[in-house]
Amino acid sequence: MNLFSLILFLFLFYLSFCSRIHIDPKIHPFYFQNQLSKQIPEHFIIDSKSIQKKISNKNKSLTYLSAIINLRNEEMDEKKQKSKKKTKKINQLKAKIYFIKPSIVRLKISENQPIQKRYKCSEALQENSFEYHTFKMDLQEDYVEIIIDGEDNINYNNEENVISVKLFFNPFNILVKNQDFPLFSINSDSLLRFENDQENDLESIAIDTAFINSHKVYGIPERPTDDLHLKNTTKENPLILFSCDAGRYSINSGDSLYGNVPMAIGIHDISDRSEIINPRTSSIFWMNSSETYVDIEDCEIKYEKDNLNTQGKRLYWNSQCGNIDIFLLTGKNNNPKFIWNQYFTITGYPMFPPLFSIGYNQCRWNYYTQKECYDINDTFNKHNIPYDVLWLDIDHTDEKKYFTFDKSNFPNPKKLQQDLNLDGRKTIVIVDPHIKVDESWEVYKQGKKDSLFILDSDGKEEFIGSCWPGKSAWVDFLNPKAVDWWTSLFSYENHKDSTPNLFVWNDMNEPAIFHAPRKTIPEKAKHWGGVNHRDLHNAYGLLMHKSTYQGLLEREEDKNRRPFVLTRSFFAGSQKFSAVWTGDNTSQWDHLKATPSMIANLNLAGIPFSGADTGGFFDDPTPELFVRWFQLGSLHPFFRGHSHHRANKKEPWVFGDPYTSLVRNAIQTRYKLIPLFYTLFYQSSKFGFPIIRPLWLEFGFDSITSKDNIENSSFMIGDSLLCYPILEPNSKIKSILLPRNSVCYDFFTHYKYVGNGKEFFLLCNLSTTPIYIRGGSIVPLRRNVEAKKSGTEMMFDPLLILIALDNNMNSQGFLYQDDGVSFNYQTKNEFIYQSFTFSEFCLDSKNLNNQKEQKIPEKFQLEIEEIVILGIPYSVNVNGITSDYHNEDIEFEKYQVEHGNESYQKIVIKNVNLRIGDDWKLRLNLKTD
Repeated sequence: MNLFSLILFLFLFYLSFCSRIHIDPKIHPFYFQNQLSKQIPEHFIIDSKSIQKKISNKNKSLTYLSAIINLRNEEMDEKKQKSKKKTKKINQLKAKIYFIKPSIVRLKISENQPIQKRYKCSEALQENSFEYHTFKMDLQEDYVEIIIDGEDNINYNNEENVISVKLFFNPFNILVKNQDFPLFSINSDSLLRFENDQENDLESIAIDTAFINSHKVYGIPERPTDDLHLKNTTKENPLILFSCDAGRYSINSGDSLYGNVPMAIGIHDISDRSEIINPRTSSIFWMNSSETYVDIEDCEIKYEKDNLNTQGKRLYWNSQCGNIDIFLLTGKNNNPKFIWNQYFTITGYPMFPPLFSIGYNQCRWNYYTQKECYDINDTFNKHNIPYDVLWLDIDHTDEKKYFTFDKSNFPNPKKLQQDLNLDGRKTIVIVDPHIKVDESWEVYKQGKKDSLFILDSDGKEEFIGSCWPGKSAWVDFLNPKAVDWWTSLFSYENHKDSTPNLFVWNDMNEPAIFHAPRKTIPEKAKHWGGVNHRDLHNAYGLLMHKSTYQGLLEREEDKNRRPFVLTRSFFAGSQKFSAVWTGDNTSQWDHLKATPSMIANLNLAGIPFSGADTGGFFDDPTPELFVRWFQLGSLHPFFRGHSHHRANKKEPWVFGDPYTSLVRNAIQTRYKLIPLFYTLFYQSSKFGFPIIRPLWLEFGFDSITSKDNIENSSFMIGDSLLCYPILEPNSKIKSILLPRNSVCYDFFTHYKYVGNGKEFFLLCNLSTTPIYIRGGSIVPLRRNVEAKKSGTEMMFDPLLILIALDNNMNSQGFLYQDDGVSFNYQTKNEFIYQSFTFSEFCLDSKNLNNQKEQKIPEKFQLEIEEIVILGIPYSVNVNGITSDYHNEDIEFEKYQVEHGNESYQKIVIKNVNLRIGDDWKLRLNLKTD
């Protein structure tokens, strides 16, 4: 290629590139530069003599392989390169490969001789708890293969997870297999880049990765889209990971939103999907907190010596700064959920929230006075609608100074909190990261005096920007002293109007700034230790809500009250400290339609406690849209109504009947489901399971569960409830396509349906909420929610156990119970984890708490008042009930349930008077001829 042709090519590429992604190269120089350099591949090779296996006794027998990577670009004039005053290309890199238990491959690439220190977001990782596999090393002429030692294999259900990594020398690339099943290739397209332009103070890193034999990829939230899986970006915008204040975002716009998790999930599937397969899942976690772009495309993957010639999905990761740090979660055959066990091992398991936080939350920007708060509370009671939390936005403060109340409008905030708590209700206030510049305010004065704010680019003066209070400074949460100070601000001594019933909402923590380029902190503003803001931008929200969580924890002398924090901005690791919502959505049908995919994707990426502003934050919904949004919101882990101060009010009763009754029904359905949700939150914190799941995660991957319209508009709550929310206006008929070979029961009517590969059409009106109980499930439900004001008030009330039988007349389920408030479940073993198994017409119930000698508080031992069994064939004649605890009052009734071609008998057992916490059996007595 001559010089003219090269210049013309680059110019034409420049025009097509700018047209494709609509970004200014002056604002995004690192991405633009790497897009250009992709057209001229660089050749990296491994110095085989540099390969070493290293062991460190200081870090739990840490073992890793180390190798030197050299840049070899035949077109580069070495003499010219040496004569440059400022080095732009990094010519020698160091690679390290680790095996982290369980079966995680970590690849780190950095400069062999660093020009400057590069930032790593340690807050996202649990590195101190990592345990490492040892491995064998087989050095060949053109590659080295490393395999977990046979003696160190992790066994799960007697199944070995044998991980091998082949590191090819020339050109440098990596192939990762699990039990000879190819999973990942790294740098197979030679797109590794490591830039350091000192003259212009620019850095960038990039590399290509690929899921082998994969046709669908998920994850990498947060994206405003109604597609659950990630689309190719060949002709579209790349995925942009840059936390920003994205108010009034548009669906399917490609915009970056408030937070992000750089975790992609691949489905390894080479079948035609005509048969159900248990999907093989794996994940790539790109550990970098700077601005990042991800291009996705189909690709061919060839490794001749491994007889590998197949297709896959290529992800090209490009970050503004930092080092390359990739975690490859290899998963496990026949267990698609195993990748979350791996992911939470490295980033931390989700928090277990207090019970009140999973009820209904009522918020508005703003409830302006204490009297208005009482009026809202009284109106909920008047309409017999339960709720658990009243939220106060920025105008509750004294001149937007957080940790204060405006005493002219809130004369006695403590009394308000205490009065709400009489009905089991809590209060949540907003606390943002910007601090009003006010020399008379002690909080600002202390922060300035101790240099606890972010500094401007020269590192000398605090950075001043504009936000809600006007002139503001931003807390530097990278500074340990600033974290300690922030934590102390939540103490009862400093936050004088707070009580134990007050919790916190962190907003605007991208961080958002008014009248600023990209509406955030300048990228060269300085944090503690001279770190540029660009290095940690995407993790700023994480650093903030971690500190807030710690503040709420430490305000209690015994540190024995579970905090609750809601955050708008988030990163990998946020699941340990906070709930997340999808930000400032709009009261439009397309926003409702996108919500299931957005919440499911957050769950897949390790953020289970998530939801959306029910009713839409901006603008005004129609009554129909309002009802549909409550029906959907009641099924998500975080359930909050919220609205803009210029929008009409959106409390549940605003449209009057019949709409108020329909919204009440949706909220009461949520309260019936709280025992199930609370159990799922416990399981998520303990085992790492997503709460909201795509159908393929439970029923396998086939032509039904993998269909775009199915995975985009339906979801599961745990492994037991299938939800098909109505997301279109004027819906009279809803098409339902159940997973193949499944047995399901309508949650409300108990009609039975069988998944036969064909859709059926459900006649619907505004009261219809299509929810189906999976056959084989046992679901705990709260009874008599209509008479109670809050989830806290009903938490020890009796239960109904709903048993939905599969084709084999079997079912299983679980129930978790504790005090809903403290950490006693961890420190004192005060909890009940009850299993229910129905088999051979016998319900067997056991407390799985393995320390039964510990006395269980009697109030935890909830009474089971009623048991409902769905799916008993007509041919079975039940003529009595017996249990381990003799009960003369027990009674049962039989009902015929007929619908379409399906019919069965339903058994309703009343006056059961059995308790959880005990081990017992209940049997159906059958009459034989």
